Amino acid sequence: MVLYRPVGTEELRLIEESGYREFPPRLPEQPIFYPVLHEDYAREIARGWNVKYNRDHRGYVTRFEIDDEYFGRFEVRRVGKSYHEELWVLAEELEEFNRHILGRIQVIGAFGEKEGKGLSCGKSKEERVTGESELRRAGIHIISLADRPEMKDRAAGWFHEKWGIPLAAYVESMEECLAGNGPVPQWFLAVSGEGQEIVGGLGVIENDFHNRRDLTPNVCAVYTEERWRCRGVAGALLERVCRDMKGRGIDTLYLLTDHTSFYERYGWEFFCMVQGDGETRLSRMYIHRG
Repeated sequence: MVLYRPVGTEELRLIEESGYREFPPRLPEQPIFYPVLHEDYAREIARGWNVKYNRDHRGYVTRFEIDDEYFGRFEVRRVGKSYHEELWVLAEELEEFNRHILGRIQVIGAFGEKEGKGLSCGKSKEERVTGESELRRAGIHIISLADRPEMKDRAAGWFHEKWGIPLAAYVESMEECLAGNGPVPQWFLAVSGEGQEIVGGLGVIENDFHNRRDLTPNVCAVYTEERWRCRGVAGALLERVCRDMKGRGIDTLYLLTDHTSFYERYGWEFFCMVQGDGETRLSRMYIHRG
């Protein structure tokens, strides 16, 4: 049986510490553990309760599965509309409940976050142009910096302007890319015409400033100029980087973001929550396989 649980940041941190295997014990003032049966209900609670009352004004929706036989021991309680259905698990039974969770707890939604920088356009999927061939017809080309070394200084300045990371850091990474001593780092650009204007870009580095050094390499600095958003630029860049890195022998990539629904459109999957360097809150780590 698939169930859902809206949680706040602190509870999510404890879930992560368990390896996404169990929910933390209830506090003394929390005699009941309330998983719910419907995703829409869980999202309502995360938006309407966790975001409103948690100190950091953030809420998350988790999804997990328990075996059907164990689920049958509980009475399903309807507490409002037809989809407002819950299980009431006594706090002292939570340890046993956790033992019946199948696989890992997944985070499938997050609320109270600012939209990720440089990507959002607010239009539906149907309004988006996707694929390099369509972009080429619009005069946009996806290029690898390794193939256009003369663009190094322009590219470094462009990324510096968009993200505020020191210019020297971009120059150093791009010089390492051009030296060709290994598959990482790499940098990619979306350019108009013959490269007169940079309209988007991203990079591949070992670690995008977070505590999971084992999750490597990382796609980073994904950005599309505002007037070119919703035309498939980011999607084409992501498609190109995955194809290029696979050709270099790397078929698994990771990406750190605050987005909750953007990268899924391009074959990325949520993997786990990680702690960014110097950050007080957790961020989402995505994975792309193959």
